[in-house]
Amino acid sequence: MTLRLWDPVLHRDTPLRYRDTRFVRVMADLFAETMSGVRLANIFDVITRRPDITFLVPTHFPSPVGALPSNVIVGLNLPDENAREALLSTLPTFRYAILRQNPTGPVTFCRCDGANLERQAHPFLVSSNCPFHGPNKAEWVIAGADKDRIGFRPIHPEWLRYLRDLCAVTRIPFLFTGWGSWVPDEYVITQDDLDSGRFSRDFFRAGERRSGQKPTGQNKSRCVMHQMGATALHPGNPFDPWAAGHPGWHTVMQRSAKAGRVLDGVEHDAYPKGPNR
Repeated sequence: MTLRLWDPVLHRDTPLRYRDTRFVRVMADLFAETMSGVRLANIFDVITRRPDITFLVPTHFPSPVGALPSNVIVGLNLPDENAREALLSTLPTFRYAILRQNPTGPVTFCRCDGANLERQAHPFLVSSNCPFHGPNKAEWVIAGADKDRIGFRPIHPEWLRYLRDLCAVTRIPFLFTGWGSWVPDEYVITQDDLDSGRFSRDFFRAGERRSGQKPTGQNKSRCVMHQMGATALHPGNPFDPWAAGHPGWHTVMQRSAKAGRVLDGVEHDAYPKGPNR
């Protein structure tokens, strides 16, 4: 199963000709103020004429006006913690998905153990207002690199693992669309490596741990990434956080022409139920 792309501005009637298509991502924010009423009505006319297809409509606006067709899932884009607080201050009443595409920082929803689903709400969210445990749960979580005007940005693997595990516990479909241009290095620097002095500038050369090259600030194909989203030791930011003794810099990312969609050895391709759920 694939998520087909549709530009409703340039190709308004294309979905009417689709065959064997169940999920379509709309490549326009239908709830933006720049979208005219006539154009919007025409687009929704096409959507309602294909009730067998589920249309994912990404948006930065959490509260669309009016009723939506049953085959529409609104994708709420949450690039960072500030966006989560703004968009999920109250749970939507329509069908919605959580989008983490080209994220710029971590987002925390809630924590629970896999055995008993014991809930511990995030400090900014009560448990009844959580998209994973609230009365109107998210129907889908989509994460991955999405090319923008500056190209693909690195995604910290822990952000993806957090969402993957939370979706597994709460039984929400999780779709990982891919790394884009950056993948995690095979080896993650541990704090013990730094504290004990085992780490050095020769650490990433061919040897016992890994064959490769340590980020130096000159190599465009390698960088080090902090869990909060910052990157260093690349031409855009040659600062060396390891030499300065700054904590939290444990993940090395490398450019790859074949980054793929594998997270910890698995491709995550879960989709929600269709319109007639």
